[in-house]
Amino acid sequence: METKNKKKILLVDDDQDFIYALSVFLTKHEYEILVAYDATYAIQHVANNDLDLIVLDMGLPGGGGLFVLKNLRRIPKNLCIPIIVSTASVVPEIEKEAFSLGASDFINKPYELDVLLEKVKKLFS
Repeated sequence: METKNKKKILLVDDDQDFIYALSVFLTKHEYEILVAYDATYAIQHVANNDLDLIVLDMGLPGGGGLFVLKNLRRIPKNLCIPIIVSTASVVPEIEKEAFSLGASDFINKPYELDVLLEKVKKLFS
């Protein structure tokens, strides 16, 4: 029997309960999930894994989401990885800066999991 290749998604957020819920949800939708709780581990995961998508929170220990985004996009092999940026911040400049650094999409927290799922599916289509 042939095994289905699952899309690999890296979830980067320091809220462990939220990441757990999101991981369970996306796993049920047949995605393989990796998790990083800070900027350092996010960058390490990208260096050590072939990823299909990253969901990146802005409020991270170890440098923050914009730091991660900026550093990931400096490496040519990472330019093709879609990155959905998420934040609970209400500062509109964050969204603008995220897109200028190479974000593929943006979602404000709190968000419904189905809304994120639609954004993921759109980026994979």
